[in-house]
Amino acid sequence: MLFIAYCEINGGICFIEDIRSDLDKDSTNLTSAIDGLIKNGYLRKMSWNTYALEEYTADEIAYRKYFKRNGNVEGVYAYESAAYHAGIIEEKPEMEYVFTNMVQSEDSVMVRIADRTFRVRKSKFPVTKENQKIHTALNLLMYAVENPEKAEAVREWMEENGMTRQRLLLFV
Repeated sequence: MLFIAYCEINGGICFIEDIRSDLDKDSTNLTSAIDGLIKNGYLRKMSWNTYALEEYTADEIAYRKYFKRNGNVEGVYAYESAAYHAGIIEEKPEMEYVFTNMVQSEDSVMVRIADRTFRVRKSKFPVTKENQKIHTALNLLMYAVENPEKAEAVREWMEENGMTRQRLLLFV
């Protein structure tokens, strides 16, 4: 079961674009194979072009689709989403903002996954395991500019995560 192997790479979730690019399957054969796996209970359709071995939340699917894909770090939360996931704010945003390597558009695109809405856009510079925290730090700084009452919490996060001015300047 090759499809099952693709799902296991991404923590139980598979994406049609990964399968299609590696297998060179035409759409009709691929759709037929997936429909058979769903009918026999091997796969579940989670959202557009996204399938899984079991049930997952929208946040788990988005994480595997945009943040950590095929074992690689590919994305980061942005704006108030970064502040929420960094513990700066307590209320989860209605819409999550994501910068990722996994989309081509520099304009943000609204993506609906199950019961959640994500605004996704291509990152200005590639997100990697090595620079993911720096991306988060830059997003938190932008958040603090618009929300000065949270500047102290952002400063504490920066200190806890080793995000010094020198480190950010080297990156920028």
